[in-house]
Amino acid sequence: MMRSFSYLFISRMRFLPLLVFGTMLLTGCNPVDKDETVPPAQQNRNFQSEMDKMHGQLWTADERQRANTGATVSYLSQVEKEVFYYINLLRINPARFASSYAKDYTGVVGWTNGYGFDERKASLIQELTALPPLPILKPNETLFGSADCFATSGGQMGLTGHDRTGTGCEANAGLAECTSCGGYVTGLSVVMDFLIDAGESNSGLGHRRILLSSDYEWMGVAIRKHKNYDQMVVLNLDSRNL
Repeated sequence: MMRSFSYLFISRMRFLPLLVFGTMLLTGCNPVDKDETVPPAQQNRNFQSEMDKMHGQLWTADERQRANTGATVSYLSQVEKEVFYYINLLRINPARFASSYAKDYTGVVGWTNGYGFDERKASLIQELTALPPLPILKPNETLFGSADCFATSGGQMGLTGHDRTGTGCEANAGLAECTSCGGYVTGLSVVMDFLIDAGESNSGLGHRRILLSSDYEWMGVAIRKHKNYDQMVVLNLDSRNL
């Protein structure tokens, strides 16, 4: 786990059963020693590329195309597009993702993995192995606008929660929200961070519950600079195409 703060937020009363997860804070971690011969950001890009070489062909060309729902969306950055791609590979075939990307994921170069990383990675693999396919997630511009506003203003203000007071942003447009702050440079690292859900105060695995839910089919993803923790990631999800 990177030095990050991650949170789960569920809105709307019809999702009341999920409120037991609450708002969850992942305690900060100190950076580990870095390999100065190759910048950490490049090491992480290289790691994602190697994972794709090893495992990407396990999905058919049609499956990879279906997973890449953000590919032609102009308002998404490359990393934001990758978030859609990797979570959709998982949702197309959870067991296959478990035995490939999840099994070989080792964390983010330059950062410690956080409390419970190994145990929660193991529980993720076990859960994915038994999980049926899920609907793929598609980009929604309204959800993106909601995520973009909060990631931009929240990052500039150094926020680490869901309270949008003073940000100039309206309330989350979607039914669910996940946020995290850390040194994200690849879509795979964003997806795996939320799925593993490491953190001493994050035992409810709320982010995992959201991303593995069949309730959501539309998502907005925004990754913006954070005042204290490199980047702020905001995911807003909904069952409806708003």
